[in-house]
Amino acid sequence: SVTEQYLGKKFEPFKPLPDWKFEDYLGWHEQARPSAFLAASGDGKLFVGVYVQNGRLKGEPKKALRAIIESYGIPVTLTANQNIILRDVEPAWKADIQRALTAERSLPHVNQRVTALLGRLGLEGEALTLRMTGCPNGCARPYMAEIGFVGDGPNSYQVWLGGSSNQTRLAEVFAERVKLANLEAFLEPLFAYWRASRRPGEGFGDFSARVGFAALREYSAAYVTTSAADALPKVALPSDTYEALAALAAREGKSIAHVANEQLQQLSGAAN
Repeated sequence: SVTEQYLGKKFEPFKPLPDWKFEDYLGWHEQARPSAFLAASGDGKLFVGVYVQNGRLKGEPKKALRAIIESYGIPVTLTANQNIILRDVEPAWKADIQRALTAERSLPHVNQRVTALLGRLGLEGEALTLRMTGCPNGCARPYMAEIGFVGDGPNSYQVWLGGSSNQTRLAEVFAERVKLANLEAFLEPLFAYWRASRRPGEGFGDFSARVGFAALREYSAAYVTTSAADALPKVALPSDTYEALAALAAREGKSIAHVANEQLQQLSGAAN
């Protein structure tokens, strides 16, 4: 290459790199663990990652964090995701520091609502990268999240889907002007489709990118929310009919209810 000619020597061959794995470093960890931010010290100390909503720290949480840092003389690292790592924590300090952090913790309202929705759909404990910002400049990195919310008006958001949990694929615009008040109604069919049709171990971002936005929109349009489904009349099916619907749903990557609704609509159209 021209660069090698200027250098006067050959570059060594590229070394293979392990697959990139995104880590947020939140919570408590042993400091001796190898990390991109923290060198392995082997001294038995701890570090704790503290979430900072949208990278803005003010009011009582700011005062509490400053008190911890000054009281214990703890060094601080800022992450690329605008969170804070408190380093060189002695194990004996952990309980007091945790109490101080918990007292001032304020879980974002949207996170609470999404967590509750996942639990209602039987998806509790599933890892999900969700980021929200009020402007399109991308400081909170919504365009690399599995679900990104970008403000486009008062309590209204542009929704981006399909990013990778490991930050190796960009998301794309899925919907415009989604009202915050309608958050659960908007996300429930997407999560239900993920639950019904994902591959083993497949995250929501990878699932969204694989099935495509057309399939997500089609499923959402035909979906009946859990609260609405409870109020609908029930009907018993013969076991062989149910098994046939289940097999068809598995082949098409849809829920049984979705497939049954499609079949009934086709029959209704043929009758007319």
